[in-house]
Amino acid sequence: MAGLSVSSNRWNMHKHCTGNVAQSSYAEGIDISHHQGAIDWHQCTPGSSGKTFVIAKATEGATYQDPNFLQNVQQMCAAGFRPGAYHFLRFGSSSPEAQMKNFVSQLSSTGLLADKASIIALDVEEHDGADCTLVQHVTEQSVRYLNHYAKVMPYIYTRTSFWDTHVAVTPDIVKQCPLWIARWREQPPLADELPRGWCDWTIWQYASGGSVRGIMGAVDLNRMKGGMNVIWRGE
Repeated sequence: MAGLSVSSNRWNMHKHCTGNVAQSSYAEGIDISHHQGAIDWHQCTPGSSGKTFVIAKATEGATYQDPNFLQNVQQMCAAGFRPGAYHFLRFGSSSPEAQMKNFVSQLSSTGLLADKASIIALDVEEHDGADCTLVQHVTEQSVRYLNHYAKVMPYIYTRTSFWDTHVAVTPDIVKQCPLWIARWREQPPLADELPRGWCDWTIWQYASGGSVRGIMGAVDLNRMKGGMNVIWRGE
């Protein structure tokens, strides 16, 4: 399949500084995967949904590639959303390098790596029976791979209960990653409710049962600190 083009100029934004995000109004967004099925992007637009960004599942483990990812990225960009992608990390079944090669391959196919305003994230929420050492190692090496080979400092998606149970010590390089925190409630997460190693969050997944025009069934809802003035990527 030919690579899909995303214009980086369209998403040009100010530099993001992790842990020092401007406290302006939140930007609203969603995250999606093949579980949402075929999305009607003619109905799902920023104007109709009140959302400004969409983060789509790209890959999982070393070999799985979401069958809807390429089309989702093409269509979300055409609809006017800020695009994003996430990789679902697995622990023990494959190496961090193999997983990140799978992820980078899909990012390159969509042009998201060349777009400095795209949202690049690692989903850390299932331990696959691994101990703290392995979860910590795979996460750290995945971040190092993306930072070295793709010049990306990814967002880390996780829950406080999961992270503090399965990661004994948050590696220094992982602390530099913007936090995408899952906490389903109306009140934003407080500093003392965040995973070990972070003092602030940038994206907050506040609900899992949202409704958005053009999407059948429930969808995850997210808010981003800083509104439209936050860039999604670090180098």
